[in-house]
Amino acid sequence: MTPADFVSRWARANLREQQAAQSHFNELCHLLGVQTPTEADPEGTFFTFEEHVTRDGGGAGRADVWYKSRFAWEYKGKQKDLDAAYSQLQSYAASLNYPPLLVVCDLIEFRIYPQWPNIDRRPWVLRNEDLLTDGERDSFIGSGWAN
Repeated sequence: MTPADFVSRWARANLREQQAAQSHFNELCHLLGVQTPTEADPEGTFFTFEEHVTRDGGGAGRADVWYKSRFAWEYKGKQKDLDAAYSQLQSYAASLNYPPLLVVCDLIEFRIYPQWPNIDRRPWVLRNEDLLTDGERDSFIGSGWAN
C-alpha cells in the first residue's frame, strides 16, 4: 500500500468506529513499517487491541489499542468528538499504568497527547494527508507512538 492508497481509502470510507479501527491501525502500521499488535505480540500481553480497563471512578471500558509503557489509542468515527475521546482515554490512564502518549483518531485526524511531567500537553495534530511526504511520515514516527 502506498501513502496515496492509504489516504484515498480512508477519505472514501464511511464506516463506523467498530468497523474501521483495527483495519485503519494495521494499515497505518504497515505503511509506516512498524509491526501490528498481532505481529509484535501474538499473545496480546503488551500490545493489543481492545485492552480491558477500569475507568477512573469505576466502570469497565476498553482501550482500542494499547502498547504497554508506550501509548493508549482511542478511535472515533469520522468527524466525531476527539476531545471526548481524549477524556475517555484519560479515564483509562491509571488502569493502563499511565502510558506516556495518549492518541485519539477519527480515521482522518490524529492527535498525539504527551503525558510526561512538566511538558506542554497540547497535542501534535496530524492528518492522513500528512503521510504523503517522506518528511511528514518520519515526523509521525518520531512523535513516539511507533518507536
